[in-house]
Amino acid sequence: MIARVLDALRDRRDAVLVVGVWLAAVLPQLAVLATEGRGFQPVTDGTDRTSSLVDGLTTVCNAGLLALCAVLVVLGLRTAPWTRWPLLALLVLPWVVVMAAALVAGSRPPVMTVLYPAVVGAAWVVRISWRAVPVLGWLTAATAALSIVAGLVVPDLARYQDYEGADAEKSGPFGILAGLLPSGNNLGLALAVGIPSVLALRGASRLVAGALVLVALGWSYSRGAWLAAVVVLVAAAVLALVPARRRALVAGLGMGVVALVAVVLPLVTTSASAMANRGGYWMAGRDEWADAPVLGRGWDFYDRLAGSADDLGGYAYHAHNQLMQLLVTGGAVLVVVVGALLVVGTVRAVRAAAVGDVWPTLTVTAIVAAGIVEVPFGVVDRTMFWPYVLVPLCVVLLGAPRPADGERVDAGDGVPDAITAGQGGPRA
Repeated sequence: MIARVLDALRDRRDAVLVVGVWLAAVLPQLAVLATEGRGFQPVTDGTDRTSSLVDGLTTVCNAGLLALCAVLVVLGLRTAPWTRWPLLALLVLPWVVVMAAALVAGSRPPVMTVLYPAVVGAAWVVRISWRAVPVLGWLTAATAALSIVAGLVVPDLARYQDYEGADAEKSGPFGILAGLLPSGNNLGLALAVGIPSVLALRGASRLVAGALVLVALGWSYSRGAWLAAVVVLVAAAVLALVPARRRALVAGLGMGVVALVAVVLPLVTTSASAMANRGGYWMAGRDEWADAPVLGRGWDFYDRLAGSADDLGGYAYHAHNQLMQLLVTGGAVLVVVVGALLVVGTVRAVRAAAVGDVWPTLTVTAIVAAGIVEVPFGVVDRTMFWPYVLVPLCVVLLGAPRPADGERVDAGDGVPDAITAGQGGPRA
């Protein structure tokens, strides 16, 4: 029995990694939920808010995830896909740029920033692939379900009852659900980016998981996440309707249009109140980037901003746009590196769409759409989004192409020949 379990774990090392990343992100948030609850908090109050219990559990979870990644790398190094090392390098390069800029500036990032290359390296070694997509779908549904249960059972802890700051205009009759994440916007972002993986589930599972995600997403009152979800669902419908011969073209154009909006909008906005006051953050971000155009103001710029007199109203946790976040914290160098990563991901997504697999296209679309008014991707911070953003990016960038329905999987992809594409992600 034990040998059978070990064989199953050895065969599904990618699933073990995905679940490990999710647990490392969720368990500390559960501790926050149970001991402190959710509530509006100016960035100036952020440094002393977490309890020793939460800090200790975070350290344990980070160390556990680091150990898991190390074990997976050691056990799988002999069969690692060495021919795909350029893709691994592409994913790690943003972290290298951020660390190098920090050293140049004399800054000392936390020790656990090594988690980013550890997770990416482990994903590469275990040959993470389309087989991880249903796992991602169920974990997204689990995030939604646990958040809903918390919102119903412990409403004073899991949802906001009073409205302050930038969210004062939100006025849901049941409050704003934050659940397993720090805020409704955070919860909404995670769920919106996870929608493509939920769509990858089959039959009744897709309906149940989808219903949970939609309920929690609506309850989060995250308008940016609502926008991203609509974009993804429209993209899924369009790709399902277009002829197969045009699917790759439509996928490429769709991702390009969404990316163009995410890039242009923060650069041309001139009203501080635009996009629910995000315009002000974008305008301030442009000024900061102009002062350090090459390497930016550093990975911890917004943390330092919280302790200054100019804290942008006390609610500038980040740039509220992925491009602006990269420009401010890492300058043009970081934008070029992350841009190259997304370009390669887009190319791989288009190629997958050409053979009927639209999950990579929907995933890239979801991440970029969420990045219009939020910051889903980070290599030093934003770790709470890694299960929903970084892991899917690893699948898109590192994963072997999904075989056609009925096609046997080559053993070189690290999975048994008996496994077919019928157990994988969505096909149009």
